[in-house]
Amino acid sequence: MHEPAQPTRAARLRARTTRKVRAARKFAFGLTNTAHPLLVHIIPIRRCNIDCGYCNEYDKVSQPVPTEVMLERIEELKIRKVTNKKKRKV
Repeated sequence: MHEPAQPTRAARLRARTTRKVRAARKFAFGLTNTAHPLLVHIIPIRRCNIDCGYCNEYDKVSQPVPTEVMLERIEELKIRKVTNKKKRKV
């Protein structure tokens, strides 16, 4: 089988620069617009059946977040216009 050609040095540099510019834009947006979260973690339950020594998510006593509360939180994210944008190919 024919192996695909490796990207050129210029192509790798262009891709790296594009990623850095995109990250800088998001960082600047986060500094100027504090009412809009850049990243949200939704953890509906803290229970786990694995006991990893390095993990802080292992908890046997916490109750799951009620569905109504979780849906309210998701609605709040919609109001704040938090989106899950798909990555664009460069």
